[in-house]
Amino acid sequence: MKHFIYLSIASLLFSCSSPEQSEEKKAPALAKGEWADSAKVKAAPPEGEYVEKYNNGIIKMHGYIAGGMRHGQWASFYPSGNPWSEVVYIRGKRNGRTTSWHENGQLRYSGFYKDDAEAGKWKYFDESGKLAQEVDYK
Repeated sequence: MKHFIYLSIASLLFSCSSPEQSEEKKAPALAKGEWADSAKVKAAPPEGEYVEKYNNGIIKMHGYIAGGMRHGQWASFYPSGNPWSEVVYIRGKRNGRTTSWHENGQLRYSGFYKDDAEAGKWKYFDESGKLAQEVDYK
């Protein structure tokens, strides 16, 4: 009987938490269409349009979520608002043309993905826009 009482008291102590502890576990409130990075909040993203913004209000990235995965055209932007990259996803995997730019607006690279891997000829450019390298991914 003593063991039962000790176990009951111990489980009661461990199951109680202060309001401060439970506040820390709450996920931050998000606006409709926004989704927190899974590294920060362990919650499945909603279906539909996804928009993430920098603190200054400029869009950081946008795209569409289907079945809990990226799907369709996704675009990301520098804090200045200049385009950073565009890529197409099909059920969470990169497929199709991808393009990325240096912050100054010059092309950084251009190529294709197939099932989330580089495929075909990719071109890489320096910050002045000059072709720096071509790679043929087989």
